[in-house]
Amino acid sequence: MSNVAVIGDSRVGACARVLVDYGFNCFSFRCRAGGAEHELIAAAADFAERPARPSGNGTPILFPFPNRIRGGRFEFGSRPFELPRNERGVNAIHGLVYDRPWRVVRSAPNEVTGRFQLSVDAPDIESLWPADFQIDVSYSVHGTTPPSPRGGAGFQPATATYEPGRLEAYPTLTSRIRVTNPDSRPLPWGFGTHPYFRLPLAAGGDEARCLVSAPVLSVWELEELLPTGRLVPVANPAALRAERPLSDLKFDTVFTGLTFDSGWCTSRLIDRSAGVEVIFRFDGLFRELVIYTPPSRDSICLEPYTCVTDAINLQPRGIDAGLRILQPGESAEGTIVLEARTI
Repeated sequence: MSNVAVIGDSRVGACARVLVDYGFNCFSFRCRAGGAEHELIAAAADFAERPARPSGNGTPILFPFPNRIRGGRFEFGSRPFELPRNERGVNAIHGLVYDRPWRVVRSAPNEVTGRFQLSVDAPDIESLWPADFQIDVSYSVHGTTPPSPRGGAGFQPATATYEPGRLEAYPTLTSRIRVTNPDSRPLPWGFGTHPYFRLPLAAGGDEARCLVSAPVLSVWELEELLPTGRLVPVANPAALRAERPLSDLKFDTVFTGLTFDSGWCTSRLIDRSAGVEVIFRFDGLFRELVIYTPPSRDSICLEPYTCVTDAINLQPRGIDAGLRILQPGESAEGTIVLEARTI
């Protein structure tokens, strides 16, 4: 049995499970909404016992780069780097931490924090990146009103209790991310998550009664799933904002031009048959949203990124790709929130 951290909040009937030694992957979030218990995150039934396909289950953590780097090659600080081409021998994909053991540095009944430092937890691949890095990710389960960005003072856990048939606080899973440069050299980085949201929520559900909305305005033009550097307006942004049936969507698309309201970018997944609305929001650390509809799976991926795919190669070309650089000792933080509500 793998090392699984289990956290929960009985007040709102919610529980999450995190696979610590395989990418600190939050592969389950079960909660009550719509008068029943639902699993919101899609993963193989035996994922904890026999972890496999780390980018195809649960919530993979993509760092220090999300998505692809063309040919696995880039230059930084006049130095060439070459990464393993783990996408069919063509490109590097999904970073360096999504299938590695992490360490738990904080644990409570409703919260767990994991840490990965390149020089400590994977010294065998330290030479693959321009600088050492440390990433801390915490998951907490609670009932709450919507939190303030970056886990600020407005983060108010609810005091209400759960009663069968009556939910007074939203079951909520909050992820907080902190990236730190412990090195003496500048750290280039990008971060993303790749959550697989179960939709429909129940077996045999109707995709035509499942709706998706996302506040996006532009899309990165892709060739062979890599951006050319050209932005294209979304043909009908109002249609995606106004909730489209899942049955109509076929995406493996990098969107940008996101709309934020009170510091949050918010997408929605609705299963009318189950009577459940899932709210997915993230703060201003993020600027891209990948939407991916996996073939032959009852799920959809909404993937917030801090930069576009292959940003480390696009940025030197003068393209605003979102590549971030932390100087020695600097940190950056962000927050992602998942809520379930009864319609």
